[in-house]
Amino acid sequence: MAKRINKGFRKLLKKTREVIKEQMQKFDLTSDKILLGGFSQGGATALYTAMTHDEKLAGVIGLSSWLPLHKLFVDQNEGHNLKKQDCAIMQYHGDNDMMVKLKYGKMTNELLKKGGAKASMKVYPGLEHSSSPQEMRDVKVFIEDLLSKI
Repeated sequence: MAKRINKGFRKLLKKTREVIKEQMQKFDLTSDKILLGGFSQGGATALYTAMTHDEKLAGVIGLSSWLPLHKLFVDQNEGHNLKKQDCAIMQYHGDNDMMVKLKYGKMTNELLKKGGAKASMKVYPGLEHSSSPQEMRDVKVFIEDLLSKI
């Protein structure tokens, strides 16, 4: 794994991959039945884990998040390839988020699309680094749509 990835992030990625494997075994699932998602750093972890996961996933949800270590994907270094994952990726972001600025969410979305990923994004006017009932309704619709296809 990239030397640029700090020890804490490596540990988090390892644990995330272990949870995926545990859920697959516990519920007798293939990886294309697994949906990853998270808010802020959790969303960043979900995005990075998905984009470096060897098997197809059902989808990824990133709320107020970004793709960490994006330069590794741009340069396609150390096996980082945006075409590796063929699942639906949905990002949600508030335009008033001062913690993870909207520009980072948009940069991530543009990078994913440019790299061939099936990425979409919804922006919520006035939403800060939090969630809203409308955003949660939209997440629900996305999940229901994914579930109807698997």
